Amino acid sequence: MSITHTIRKDGKGRTAEVRLTPIKAIRCQCLECVGFSALEVKECQNMLCSLYPFRMGKAHAGRRSSRDLEGLQKAIKGQISRDTRRGKGNIAETINDAQNGLNIGV
Repeated sequence: MSITHTIRKDGKGRTAEVRLTPIKAIRCQCLECVGFSALEVKECQNMLCSLYPFRMGKAHAGRRSSRDLEGLQKAIKGQISRDTRRGKGNIAETINDAQNGLNIGV
């Protein structure tokens, strides 16, 4: 299934009419998210993004095992709980620290 659609081609305002499948549309969104840099898409570490497993333009590319994700979720919940008790509340930093601590970045 594909459609023809006009998308942003780069950060300079240029557009292109392209045929998009759902996977290609996700890839285009990921490229736009990181400033149209394919290298930045590959190095993306935002594992909590719903598009992360599909960012390389292929179904399930870069997919993590459910054990890795469960470990990440437990680490985040535990850290948020500890930070809340200590009066800290920066959830974005907690998520980033948990990803780095579990060494599950790309």
